[in-house]
Amino acid sequence: MRHKAFIASSVHRWDDPRIFYKEAMSLAKKYDVEIMAIADVDYKEINGIKVYGLPKRKRYARLLNWWTLLMMAVRIQGDVYHFHDPELIPFGLILKLLGKKVVYDIHEDYPKAIMSKTWIPQRLRRLVSGAFNWFEKNAAKRFDYNITVTDDIAKNFKKSRIAVIKNYPLYEQRDINGKKPKDEIWVVYVGGLASIRGVQEMVQAMAYADPKYNIKLKLAGRFMPPQLEEHIRNTAGPNVDILGFLDYNKVYELLMQCDIGLVCLHPIPNYLTSLPLKMFEYMSCALPIIASDFPLWKQIIDNERCGITVNPQQPEDIAKAINYLSANPDVRYEMGMNGYKAYRDKYNWGAEERKLLDVYERILNG
Repeated sequence: MRHKAFIASSVHRWDDPRIFYKEAMSLAKKYDVEIMAIADVDYKEINGIKVYGLPKRKRYARLLNWWTLLMMAVRIQGDVYHFHDPELIPFGLILKLLGKKVVYDIHEDYPKAIMSKTWIPQRLRRLVSGAFNWFEKNAAKRFDYNITVTDDIAKNFKKSRIAVIKNYPLYEQRDINGKKPKDEIWVVYVGGLASIRGVQEMVQAMAYADPKYNIKLKLAGRFMPPQLEEHIRNTAGPNVDILGFLDYNKVYELLMQCDIGLVCLHPIPNYLTSLPLKMFEYMSCALPIIASDFPLWKQIIDNERCGITVNPQQPEDIAKAINYLSANPDVRYEMGMNGYKAYRDKYNWGAEERKLLDVYERILNG
């Protein structure tokens, strides 16, 4: 009889790329997997994985989802419980009191992230960040394993059982030489559309785009907050296309049609040492990258010779890089191919899957 893994999130959708397409699909090769997360349905089964839906609720109403998750977790009698949100730390601690094996999956450096949360009054952010940092570290010591997405985050949990499983894309062979030629240059950004993620500067950069190259900016994702969309639509010119949220497969269909990928996040503490999935998704589709000039990102891009780093808060600097790559198709192609080779050889999910399965083996056999 196969062991059962129960994956829980009160924040993320069930089809979040890391949660479903990477971790759940990888675990399903050896275990029975059930997920409870945000979904538009109460239940469905896909690829042998059972998915139970939670309603999307406002931040202050998610306590109702926590209770539902706890009741389901107790009912299904899983062998490993794997949760993905810091707000579910009490959920994990209760499961430990019940004698369960628990994994905490840490997507971000949350104490740093708190410092840029606009819904927390600025004068309280340092206090909240410090209190959460103490709480998270002490709770992590009680879990069977903690998983982080970067080495930098892992340093915060030296006294806990920790594994770094990076959020690289799934490995898929793509027809990168089969792109259809067109009379436009498509520059793309995929992800959350927020001020701190550079959406305003990317839109403003298009005012400096050289018209002779017929450059178009494609924005795909949800606006955060939703009210930002009206402002962006009012300020964007005709060379900006707002595509809305795209599901996993549609994202790659879009990227395979594009020419340049943007990841121009602002230099807030949480982003400086992050490894943004979109950077590696661009590599997987042979797109040259224009990225924020953070030291870690610059090191990766310079080492792989796959793009250009810019000041993300200077639209003219972003536009200069766009214009340069638009004017030099040979450079664009070479950088794209360099990025694809780096993705193929090291920046993909293959090695991370092995680390995840190893963590489960240690938990179940420890």
